Amino acid sequence: MPFPQDDEMRRQQMNYFTFGKLIGKQNFAIRYSSIIDELKLTGCYRILDGSVTMPDKSQYNIPEIPTPPLQPPPTATAEEREEYDRLSVQYRTDLNTYKLAYDLWSKAFKYYDHLSKKCTITIKRTLSEHPLSRVLNCYNPVKIWQTLEAAYKDEGIAASMVLVLEIMAMKYDGVSDFSVFLDKFISKLNHLILLDLDLRKREKIQFLLNAMPETFGVFIGTFLPN
Repeated sequence: MPFPQDDEMRRQQMNYFTFGKLIGKQNFAIRYSSIIDELKLTGCYRILDGSVTMPDKSQYNIPEIPTPPLQPPPTATAEEREEYDRLSVQYRTDLNTYKLAYDLWSKAFKYYDHLSKKCTITIKRTLSEHPLSRVLNCYNPVKIWQTLEAAYKDEGIAASMVLVLEIMAMKYDGVSDFSVFLDKFISKLNHLILLDLDLRKREKIQFLLNAMPETFGVFIGTFLPN
């Protein structure tokens, strides 16, 4: 497997992307997506999705390293020298077989090692201090990714649910500046999007109408279905 020859072009392409640091559950959903995009762009995601794995020597049928025959002594008979010549030919054949199989495995391993290290570096450089401390001494990108998902993915979903409950609990008093209330309402909706939970328009309207006081009954009635 050849190494990618267009790394410089890929680095230039990456200049079009800006990635914030992964803080934790607060921004895991949006950073999760961004990190995957970067890994796919650089070809490293193949390590995480399993399409590139560490090559197994047993799959390459690498034989044992052959042992060269012993040089016959000066007093060796013609038959002994003929046997030595035969063993020498066999040794060279076996050695070539070994080298071909080993070289195939070695190239595959170097390709895997190259992508694995690049994947590890790419993930770690997107992490802020706290997430990085969780995987600082880990150099297996698959384990790093699994650790981050276990630590923050479920927490991100829980944070989304908490935020939905907060939105449901919001109430406008009917007296204070409505634009201030609306800004806070929209801010929480935008936060949901960052947590990868985007409500449908009908749900957003329903939440907003539920936040209105009873004195806004006529106003609310114009939005509710018959």
